[in-house]
Parts: sequence; C-alpha cells; structure tokens
Amino acid sequence: MRPRLTFVLPALAVLATTTAAHASVTTLTVNKCLAGKLTGTGKAAAALAGCASKNAGKPDPTALAACRGKVSDKFDGGPNPAKGVFEKLETKYAPASVTPCLTFDDTAAIAGDLEAALSTVGATVGANPTGSACDAAKLACVGKYLRGVLGCYGRAAGKGGSISGACVAKLVTKLSDGSKGCLDKAAAKADCTSSGSQSAALATAGDAFIEAATCTLDPGNPGCPPPPPSCPLPPPTLPAGPTPLHRPADPVVLTGADVAPRLVGIAPGDLVAFRWDGAWVQIPVQVDERAVINFNDVYDNMSFPWGSGGGFTVLDYTDAQTFTGADADATLDSDDEIAFMAADAGTQPPAFSEPTGVVASSGVRVTITDPLNADAGYVYLFRQDGSLDPGAGQQYVRYDFVLLSGNYKTTYQIADGPNPEASRVCTTEYARGFHDRWLQDELRIFSGGATGVDILDRNKILFSPSFCGRSEDTFDGLTGDSEASEGAFVANRSGPVRAIRSFIGANSGPRSQQEQIFYRGREEATAFLRVHAIPGIMTFRDFSAAAAGMVYANVVHPAGVTIDGVADAMSPGTLGWELATGAQGSIAIVNVVETDVPGIIPSSYYLDDASPFPSDPQCTGDAYAYGASGPWINQSIPNTDPSSGGTNFLRGRQVLYYDAPGLTTTAAAARQAWVATPLAHATANW
Repeated sequence: MRPRLTFVLPALAVLATTTAAHASVTTLTVNKCLAGKLTGTGKAAAALAGCASKNAGKPDPTALAACRGKVSDKFDGGPNPAKGVFEKLETKYAPASVTPCLTFDDTAAIAGDLEAALSTVGATVGANPTGSACDAAKLACVGKYLRGVLGCYGRAAGKGGSISGACVAKLVTKLSDGSKGCLDKAAAKADCTSSGSQSAALATAGDAFIEAATCTLDPGNPGCPPPPPSCPLPPPTLPAGPTPLHRPADPVVLTGADVAPRLVGIAPGDLVAFRWDGAWVQIPVQVDERAVINFNDVYDNMSFPWGSGGGFTVLDYTDAQTFTGADADATLDSDDEIAFMAADAGTQPPAFSEPTGVVASSGVRVTITDPLNADAGYVYLFRQDGSLDPGAGQQYVRYDFVLLSGNYKTTYQIADGPNPEASRVCTTEYARGFHDRWLQDELRIFSGGATGVDILDRNKILFSPSFCGRSEDTFDGLTGDSEASEGAFVANRSGPVRAIRSFIGANSGPRSQQEQIFYRGREEATAFLRVHAIPGIMTFRDFSAAAAGMVYANVVHPAGVTIDGVADAMSPGTLGWELATGAQGSIAIVNVVETDVPGIIPSSYYLDDASPFPSDPQCTGDAYAYGASGPWINQSIPNTDPSSGGTNFLRGRQVLYYDAPGLTTTAAAARQAWVATPLAHATANW
C-alpha cells in the first residue's frame, strides 16, 4: 500500500537545498506519459498547498486532514489505486506500448518529495495558532508557482523537449518581482509570522521539489545532479586473529614527530602499517598533511561585510583542492598526522623480522595501551619499496564531496551562499549526508542489522529554541538574509582510514569553524566558536519521523523516553552521554565542551513534539520535533574571536558512535569513558 500524501515524510526534506530547477534542467525527454506526470504533480502540489493555505488562514486540524485526504485520494487513487494520476498514465502507456512511460510505480516517491518540500515551505513561512492572512497567501503563492512551472515542464515533455525560458521566467516574476509579485503582496499584510516576502527561501524550496520530481520522472536527464554513492560500503577484510584492544571504533592518531627520525621526510604514500598475527598482516594507514594556515588564504583573500579571514593562523589540515592549498612540505613532516584503527592492532612477533615489500631497518613499533584496563596492542610502521598500497586494499570510509555548482575553486560562492551540495560519507556502519556547509540532513545506521532508514531531519544550530535569527540556514545563506553568508572549506579529505570535512564561516563569525572526522563506526565533530559576544548557543539533532519508536536516554535520564512526537517530561541537566536506540540502530553521543570562560555550564535540550503547533516552533527543516536533543549553553558567551580582540576560547566536541540496535546505557557510558580516557601510544625503532 502506498504512503499517503497525508503522511509527512520529513526525512526527504534534504531536497530543499538543491539548485534551482529552471537553472539546471533545460530539456526533457519527449514522452507523453512524462508530460502527464509532470502536469499531474503540479496540480497535486497546488492543491496540497491550498489545503495548507486555508489552514494557515483559519487553523482547523480536522478540516486540514479532510482537505489533504481528498487531494491524496485524487493523486494516488485512495482505496482504488488504479484511478491514481500516475497509475492511469502507466496503464495507458504500459511497457508493451509504442511509447511507454519512462518510469513506473513512482507515486510514493513523488508524494514523499512533495510532502518534504511543503513541510520545508511551511516551516519557513511559520505558523500562527490564531491564523494569518499573510502566511495563507504565501503558501498559496508557492502552490501556484509549483503548478505553473511544472506545467511549463509538462508542455516541454509533450512537445519538443526544450523548456521555455520565457514560460518559467514569467512565473518567477509572478512569484516575486520585488513589489507586485504574489509573495510581495502577501508580505504587505500586517500579520506575517515571518517578515518579508521570503522569496529566496521559498523559491529555493519550490525549485528543489521541481528538480527532485523531474529527476525522478526523467532519469538520466543531463541537468540532474549525479546520484549519491551507494551505501553501505562492502564489508572490509579484517584480520582473523584476536583483537588485543577492545575499542572497535576508536582510532590511533600519531604525528610525524612520533615516528622521527626514521620515517620523517618520506613520501606520505610510502608509509605502510602491519600487525603481527602469527605472520605479518598489512593493515590500512593514512597520512593527513597539516601546516600553519592563514584564513585569508582559505577565503581566497576575499572580504565581505563582516570582515575577512582576519589574518588568523592555526595548525590545520591542508588541501590542494581548496584555497587552503597543499602543505609546503610535501613529505611526511613532524606535524602531519598518521591514523590507523585500534581494532587493527596485533601482538608482538616472537623474534625480529620484517614484512615483504618494506625498506630494511625502517620500522617503528607503536605500542598502544588502554589506560582503562591495561590492554595493549602493537602496530608496526615501515617505509615501503613501492610495491604496497598504504590502504592494504581496504576502504573503511568513503567521502564524496559533490558541489552541485561544479569545481570548488571556480564556482563556490565564498562571499554569499548558498552553495548546494550532494555530499555523502559512507562506511559499513553508517551514512551521513550534506547539502551545504552546515546543512546535515541524512543519517542512516547499518550496523548489526539496523534498518538503514534515514532517521535525521537536521543537525540544528540556534542561539536558543525558536529564535530563528541565526541557524544553520542563515550560516549557509538559505534564508535570503540581507547579511552576507560567507564561508569556505578548509579541507575535504578522504582516505582508507578516515574522512575529513572542515569549513569556516557562520554569518558574523567568519572564523568560526566546524571540523568533522569520520571513521568506520565513529564520527568526531568539533565546533570552534570564534565570534563576538553572543547570548548563547545550542546544537542538537532533530530526528525525523522515521526515528519513531527509538528510545532516547541520557546521563540525566538513563531510563529514557520513547521518541514518538508526543511531549515528554525531561528536566535539563549537564550532558555527558546521550543514546538513541531502536530497530533503526543505535547512536551514542558523547558531549565535551572545552572553554576558559568562567561559569560556563552546558545544559541539555529535549523536545519531542510533532503537534501542528509545537511548543518550540521549528526554525529549520521540517515543522516537527522528533526527539530533538543536544547540549545548550543557555548563558551569554563573551568574544571568542582572537582576530577581533577576543581573549576567550570555546570548543564544542561531539563524538558519535554508530552501533547495532539495542545498545545499552551502560555501553553508552563506556563510550563516554573511552572519550575521556583516550588510548595511549609510545613509539620505538624496530
């Protein structure tokens, strides 16, 4: 049975960040069935937006449900699916016909995309419990726009294939021309929940749906973004022997100084790693080059309303594909990092020997110990002779940085976003999706038979609940804010052991930074706050409806509550570990705040409220809160930007472990202990 249009599928709201449809898709396959599907989709979009418009003007949940049900029945056939819009076309243009449909059985996909888009539109417009003529008019405007543009597309698919630029341009002007457009007239009303026409954000959401629907119905269209890489990755071939260290997801990270002098000065690709398992077994190792970088370079020496890189320098990762540039020292130097997995450590060989393919007398033994239980393991690093692969034929992580505009150095809008992406991190255990610098909106867990459904609406960042003036959307420039939304990437790196995604720029904090490092079963995210004084900050995960049924617990409330969209009593407290677990998998989060600001005590935030008017209206993503949870510094923070006179620092670090269904609170607490007490290492020539 198909999902109904009356069901909200917020996990698909990621589509609201793709590029404008009329800017990327210019031609369509000539196909009568495609023409009918596009036109029918536009009609359904307008009708559903009309239901939302009526409800916004005069809130009535019962009437809204009836209106949406009527639209759904017409689109998908209701109790008689054969009468659905797409089904009738697919019957007429069956596979055996002369001109069959390009696709079949995609009613549910289009319905889900439409629900997600309108959910994003609704959250952007806002909701007034007593009704708003302005909000109602804005929603109706978007519905008319969707129907109109998809009508242009339908006519192109019916004849000729070329989309009329004049047809689309006329509808863009009708939506908003700055004075007399539909949204401009709506904004002139006195009761808008969100001020202004919001034309940029609403057009972006509408265009995203148009593009998503078009690319679903006309697969292979040259104007569509490439499909995301498949996940999960194939299982790696792990050593068969015993694992002396019992931290399966934790890495070991050295610097070049730890392996000096034997291995300093070699080419990074010449470093290889082995464990002893009754014989030498090669394991994956990765070198990530670092240097003291200047944020002026990261911003390509550009300036914008809030300043520039400010000449700020820091030891950080380098990347020849960004304006950060490559490390001036192309060899393995003392500040470069060497990473491998603790789970790959072995025992000591009974006598001295060297693996095949390495340079004689180049070995360095790494002794890894666990301070929590005195476990010890060993990894041996060597310089290879050119015959070996540093990854040992394995790939624990794959990071595909996909910028929809094209090449980073030639197309990225540094001074003012948005900069839509279709980037993704895949491992055997989980997948993460990104659709702009700060826009993280996909999380799937595969570990231990987890369902792999997308349980994330958004990773959200606000000053305080329901204050929408600053958010991950404003950081990326998705709201049409008049202030510049500057930003740039420090580095995007992907290797056999880990992936690194690091970027800067958050409205008036151009030197604020987010750094994420992904391993096979673990993610480490560090936010470096470098900004003028602010009233507070919170960062939290708002799960999607697909997370319903999971149990959320934390160190303050270890008994936990069920994520179901129904409000729970969760008193705040200082967060250490958090846990969400269910058939969808388990995610354990360890929160660490590092600061020299006196009196900073991070508290917790939790909201599970999928009602039409949640207690904390959602600023970004869909309109509903499902187990929204994370740390909240609910107090003023002084200037933390050293380039503008700040003398304090604040870093927020989250370590996320992705596990099989059924992880216990005891195991979550153990992961907090792992983070608090990292593995120790010592090196010696071998």
